[in-house]
Amino acid sequence: PVIAPGSSGAWDDERIKQPWVRRSGTTGQYQMWYTGSGTMSGPQIGYAWSSSPDGFGGSKYGSPVIPYRNMYPWDYNGVSRPVVLLNPGGGGSSSYYWEAWVTGQCTGGQYRGLYYRGTSPTSWTPGHSSPVLDVGGQAAWDSHMASPQTVIKDGSTYKMWYLGNNGTTYAVGYATSPDGITWTKHSGNPVFTGLNGTWEVNIGACHVLYYGGRYRMIYLGLGSPGKLGLAYSTDGINWTRAN
Repeated sequence: PVIAPGSSGAWDDERIKQPWVRRSGTTGQYQMWYTGSGTMSGPQIGYAWSSSPDGFGGSKYGSPVIPYRNMYPWDYNGVSRPVVLLNPGGGGSSSYYWEAWVTGQCTGGQYRGLYYRGTSPTSWTPGHSSPVLDVGGQAAWDSHMASPQTVIKDGSTYKMWYLGNNGTTYAVGYATSPDGITWTKHSGNPVFTGLNGTWEVNIGACHVLYYGGRYRMIYLGLGSPGKLGLAYSTDGINWTRAN
């Protein structure tokens, strides 16, 4: 493995998963934020980096960069699934700042989207006092989970694709925001769902890219076994599977 769990007693000695990777446009360094968990602690967000051109030979930061605070109901059981952006801020290089959306594992078994601001890849503080992406009502398709999966800033608009769950079924929703904090869910959610009787009965995770004039979604289909699929969209809402 290019990144492995920590040694016995480390905060991430049990497992590491859910990496979010970007490549610095100035240094060429690969930067990774990941979910780590230990035998004595719940999931938290760690950081690793590699200066190798192939992304191998990574080094890990020694402690969680976004720990769970164990004092609020929305992250009492841990934080996971980092989604990270470097925001230019509109005022030159001195105004650049980091933004992260993570999934808080709440008391009561629900999952909500939280927001953090950073002055560096390893220095983060809560950017809002409560969840910025909440679960839906009792009968909603996302009543148990609203977990950010990808955020893209398109001009002045943030676009998010998130994983929702109602206790049995997973699907992908879409939301927009003017500031990364106040989100409006699409009225036609979910925008991407599994297919009964196929290898992708449920959607377990997704990542969205935009290039060449269209969006591309790589998603995890939860069948037996799980597999990856690809879908395309021109608006981020209406999707067509590649196969």
